Amino acid sequence: MGIIKAEHLKKEFKSLAMISVGILLFSIGINWFINPSGLYVGGVTGISQLISRFLYSAWGIKINLGMLIWSINIPLLLISYKFIGKRFTYHTLYTVTLMTLGLNIVPEISFSDDVLLNIVVGGMIYALGSGTILKYGGSTGGLDILSQILSMRTQGSFGQYSFAVNCVIIAIAGCVDGWEIALYTILLIFVQMQIIDRIHTPHQSYTVFIVTNKQDEVISTLQSRLGRGITIINAEGAYTHQNRSLLMMVVSSYELYIALQLLNEVDPNSFTNVLQSSQVQGNFGRKIVDKTQ
Repeated sequence: MGIIKAEHLKKEFKSLAMISVGILLFSIGINWFINPSGLYVGGVTGISQLISRFLYSAWGIKINLGMLIWSINIPLLLISYKFIGKRFTYHTLYTVTLMTLGLNIVPEISFSDDVLLNIVVGGMIYALGSGTILKYGGSTGGLDILSQILSMRTQGSFGQYSFAVNCVIIAIAGCVDGWEIALYTILLIFVQMQIIDRIHTPHQSYTVFIVTNKQDEVISTLQSRLGRGITIINAEGAYTHQNRSLLMMVVSSYELYIALQLLNEVDPNSFTNVLQSSQVQGNFGRKIVDKTQ
């Protein structure tokens, strides 16, 4: 029991460490490239940018961007706790709080006046940070929470839903700052979406084929941890002509890492082949993050 607990703490520490790295990249992307160009990133961060810039331009009131993001996220964190789970919510709270500090600590520096250059470089750094945060069980909060729920329960990708819910922000940005800024923001969000979808892929499914001599142990372990159905296919080794068990199961990308780890523990001599599934039809439910970590 002590070894299992120590391993769990090690994984949690690694997750929090990688989330912290993601937050640093996120803050650099915002303060070094996106904010100096007057661009918006979408989500609650984009909403906070709109509010802070409007208050400053209209009445000269300067509001801390990080604190504004943190305040707007409070009700959304309650939604996350109810529909996604404790672990994801705690990691999101950790992320949003540290992100508030990061946006205050990282100085706002302008490296270039070229908007397109800032879109490409800033968008890549920002998306790399956001994707890393999401990959290790956290979230930048806000609309990410809603997009996370949708992407885990449907066939759509996280980036697609994020892009859809950001359309309103783009429209407001166009009315407030001009349509040129809005069009640049669309390009920036598109760059972010492409990178995030390559790092954070809960919508992707994989078919796992397992050849093992420990059929019962493997099935029991995988089903108890992942809750996935497994199909048993009778097979024969071409070299030894011995009867073998060929198991087939479909998992999400979140579950794949855990499945391979469990297989290595139960039967390190098993042979596993993983194929990406372009389409899965039937009784295949999306798992909530907390249940697969």
